[in-house]
Amino acid sequence: MAPSAAHDPVDDRAGLQRLPLPSGTVARAAVMTITREQYDHWRAIAVATTGGPPRSGRDRARIREYVMEFLLTEMWVRLEAPEHGVTVTDAEADRAFERAVRESFEHRSDFRDFLERSKMSEADARFQIRFNELSSKLTRHAGRRAKTAVGRQRLGDRFHRRLRLKWRARTGCAARYRARGCGHLVPVEPALPPPS
Repeated sequence: MAPSAAHDPVDDRAGLQRLPLPSGTVARAAVMTITREQYDHWRAIAVATTGGPPRSGRDRARIREYVMEFLLTEMWVRLEAPEHGVTVTDAEADRAFERAVRESFEHRSDFRDFLERSKMSEADARFQIRFNELSSKLTRHAGRRAKTAVGRQRLGDRFHRRLRLKWRARTGCAARYRARGCGHLVPVEPALPPPS
């Protein structure tokens, strides 16, 4: 059963999302958090896939924005899915992963080379595929009543705009990790070191 807004620990009306984040946490929405460790992990992947360490403050900000938006969106999709009865089973995630590897790489060794170059583990790739599957299922769910492909697209787009607005309002981020998805900037106790 999905939590109601009245029982949501970070309901916007209560202002609880503005409470300080626990040490080692960079963002929170409802009962889920993003840790500094998660941020650093996905930042290393982003740096590896974009051609090396950022050379300027603008590059660092761009990478921070990209990583935070990915992590925030993934968290919001996981929070939203139960409210619509949408799930991805382990078997569905495994099939989607195998299909993605088959379609993207001629040989399994090419996939292993990609993982090495990108600093990703197979678990990271599976995480991304599961997120994509869950997001796609939510989009299909949102467009299920449309009669045309254009209508399904319109309903899916509307759903994702509303999802973003809803969860952005309920998301608190440490100031040093601000991104467009952060609805509120909140302190961390004790203070976190600045992002790389």
